Amino acid sequence: MSGGEGPERDDRMSALRMLRVPAGQILRDAIKAVPAMRYALAVVGLAAATALVVAFTGGQLTVAIIGIPLILVAMIVLVVFANLAQAGAVLYWPVRVMVWTGTLAFATLIALLFSAAMFRWPPALHKLLFPKDDDKPLAVLKRDALKLLTAMYASDYETAYNAFSPTIRRNLTFVEAKDTQQKMMRQFPMPPEHRDYERIDAVNQFKVLHFKAQFDEATTFREVVTFAPSDAGLELWHIDIFDIEFPFANQDRWFNTPADKMDHLQESEGRWLVAPWRVSVLSIGTRKGRQTCDVFSEEPKLKKPINLIGTLGGCGLKPGESLSVAGKFSAANANAWELSRVRFMVMPAETPNATTSQLLLKR
Repeated sequence: MSGGEGPERDDRMSALRMLRVPAGQILRDAIKAVPAMRYALAVVGLAAATALVVAFTGGQLTVAIIGIPLILVAMIVLVVFANLAQAGAVLYWPVRVMVWTGTLAFATLIALLFSAAMFRWPPALHKLLFPKDDDKPLAVLKRDALKLLTAMYASDYETAYNAFSPTIRRNLTFVEAKDTQQKMMRQFPMPPEHRDYERIDAVNQFKVLHFKAQFDEATTFREVVTFAPSDAGLELWHIDIFDIEFPFANQDRWFNTPADKMDHLQESEGRWLVAPWRVSVLSIGTRKGRQTCDVFSEEPKLKKPINLIGTLGGCGLKPGESLSVAGKFSAANANAWELSRVRFMVMPAETPNATTSQLLLKR
């Protein structure tokens, strides 16, 4: 029994002695035994430098990718020139010039990197080293878009206003933006019951996010949030909310609303009215969903009945209110026109001659 424990005890003691040896001594012994190990150590050092640079630049891997190889190349060039300088007097001045040229180039690079980081000059280098929000992850764009939509549905106009780009805020005061948002969001007394992300489109440098929003069992709209490029990166630029079947592009045909042109609307069944049409609410009809009702209205100047079928937000409208509507002609005859898939904005009371507007119809 004692004979079996001896070797095991010796192995344990040997392992304990190895643990007491300093790490530096182990590294020196390894390099002494295998001289090529020093190059592996240099690689590890560069990897550690890369990790530190990435950490200090907030994850900007581009900085390390560009900077560290340049440093390594500069080190190699200097070592080569230092060895060439020992070759004799013939190469002394050429090598001296090249060494100083390399030194000045390195110093210039450091100065340009500092300037690009601190002062954003030169712009091309700053953009290369610090990619802006042009490449924002989809998750970040979704977060910003949903934050804006949540604020809009909650009537938190200040949060919604501040979410837009500085360019928008410079050209549109908060009072003007609030008035526009109130008109735009009157159709949505409550946020959607369910929302699904659909896709992202890239149009030039713009990014357009599409969400499918179901407001009740009768109505589904599409929320479209657009981000525009700027000096600070991608910023919120525009928002649209319209029926899920709304056409983006197709055959267009303009119509006028005066009486001498209204007969053309009898031929427009199945076409989309995408430019606003002013109507006045007469009464509220059948409820189609939690937020959806039929609305009976008329064209104020001609007193022509316009039935707005299955209108989201229509349940909360009041007789006499003036609406700017767009939608799809589901029926058009001599007695009345029916407009379905309606998008409306509540407008101030109309002034004389305000009904003479244009209609843009789409197939």
